[in-house]
Parts: sequence; structure tokens; C-alpha cells
Amino acid sequence: MVIQTIEKININYLKELDKKVTLINLTYDIVFKSVFQRNKNLLKDYLNSLLNLNIKKESKITFLNNELYKENKNEYHKIVDLYLSINNQTFIDIELNKMPFEIVRERNNLYLNKLASMLLETGENIKKLKHYSLYQININAHKSDIDISKKVILYDIENKKIYPIKQKTIIRSLETYKKLYYTYDIRSREVIWNAALTAKTFTEMYILLKQILNEKQLQKFMKDVINMSKSNFVLHAWEKEKLDALVLENTKEYGFKHGRIEGRKVGKKEGIKEGIKEGIKEGIKEGIKETAKNLLDMKMNINDISKATGLSIKELKLLNKNSVGN
Repeated sequence: MVIQTIEKININYLKELDKKVTLINLTYDIVFKSVFQRNKNLLKDYLNSLLNLNIKKESKITFLNNELYKENKNEYHKIVDLYLSINNQTFIDIELNKMPFEIVRERNNLYLNKLASMLLETGENIKKLKHYSLYQININAHKSDIDISKKVILYDIENKKIYPIKQKTIIRSLETYKKLYYTYDIRSREVIWNAALTAKTFTEMYILLKQILNEKQLQKFMKDVINMSKSNFVLHAWEKEKLDALVLENTKEYGFKHGRIEGRKVGKKEGIKEGIKEGIKEGIKEGIKETAKNLLDMKMNINDISKATGLSIKELKLLNKNSVGN
């Protein structure tokens, strides 16, 4: 994507922009990956604030993904999670999670172990791993997560040896950092960076980052964020993800509530579990229809609603007609 010419960014400019353009914040992975890949020095600064690695400005950062940032907007979907090395000694995988960490823990642990095994060339001694550091950073935007970190060791069961690879999984709860900044008035670099990731407006992000970035860095970073938010492709993908999440949440909530009620009605003592199970299935179907009605009332695009709910255009038109009739 070609960066548009934007006048010098200031508070007044951003306040006007906020009236016209919705900020797609940095918790959306396409935006996070694209913006930080364009701003390597700021990615180093962010990683330093999280990991205290003393990454120097002259340190070489190398992206190790097979598919990195694409200039062609039709290939944005090929951007994968950020995996990079610092001076070919420190390896960092960055995962952005919208679900609670417990749900993705197993998958992430398997991926971390895979990355550790890939650090060695075929035939190399496993002891060489002690010269490398491997971090997996989980940036979690889910409200239920807490801010923790843990260390994973590599243990040889047969020889009963622990190999001192510096391998860590780091979980950073963005909700925690918002609270630290806005409730407890904590202004460390790490707190400001993570609070900025959750900013709801361009103005809020600018005010936060102005405290830790110089003017040149700030101007470049904000222009990249603005242009990502103005991209029709990114905006559509972001809105579809929100719509899918809304449908999933509403149908599950409605389905389980309705299902348990109906299940208990039809289920006898010996078959109440089956009754509840069948009731939940029916409840989810009803939940999908209920969600579709709400989205139709919100005047959302009928084709997008069809893709998100699985209901046909004909079914949606019938729902809409019956809803208007009532």
C-alpha cells in the first residue's frame, strides 16, 4: 500500500480525523504486524520495554516469516504472526490473542517447541541451544487474562539432564496495562506502549506515544497507523472479524440459555443430558436467527450477514419481512 501524503500530524488534525475515520487499533494483527514491520527501531523499543533485553539501535533485526508484509493489498491475508531474530541470537515469536490464554495455551506451547527445534541445523549438538534465547510473547486483549510470565525448560528424560536454553513464554494482558495507566497513573515505557495498543482513537494513541517517541518517530508511526485504518481491505476484514465474533458470542449465549430450558422440558431423569444437548442445538439455531434479526435492524449489509450467520439471502429477507410485520 502506498502511504498517502498527510499534513503534519497534531492534536487538532487528529480530532478532526476521529470524526471521519475509525481507528483500527494495534490489537488487530494485520495492523500490528504491518506497522511494526515498517518501523523496526520502534519494534526494538517495544520489545526492550517488554523483555529488558538491552537491544541496541544498531542491533540487526531479521524477520523470519515466509510471508511478511505485502505491498499488494490482495495479499494482506498472507501476513503471519511475527517471528524474528535479534543478531541471530535472540529469537522472538509475537502472538496476538483475542481469546483467553488458556484456550490457546496448548497450541502456543506446541508452536514454541517447534520453533526451539528449528534453531538447530541437522546434526548439531543439542547443547548449542544454550547459546540462544527464545521468547514467545502473547499479547492478550481478552479481559479475563492476567499479566504473568513463565519459564519453560528443556529436560532430557533418558539422561536426566536439564539443558539451559533460555526459552520463555511471556503473557502480557493489555487490560492490565490500561488499568495501570488510567487508574494507577503509572507511566513506565512498557505501560505506555501497551496502553497505546488498545487506544480507541487516533488522538488517544498520539497523546500516549508522544510521551515516549521523538517527533520524527511519532509522525511516521501515526501516518502508518492512519493509512492502515483508511485501507478499505483492512477495514472490511476488521469489520468482518468483529461481526463473526458478535454472531458467535450471541448465538452461544442465546443457544445455551434456550437449550437448557428446552432440554429440561423434554428430558426425563434418565435422558436429561440428551434432552439438554438437543435443546442446545435448537437453541443455537434460534440464536442465529435472533442475531440475524438484530443485525438486520442495525441496517448491516445483508450479504455480510449471510456470510457470518450461514443463513441464505432468502431466509434473511423472510426474517426481515416477518420482523417488520411484527
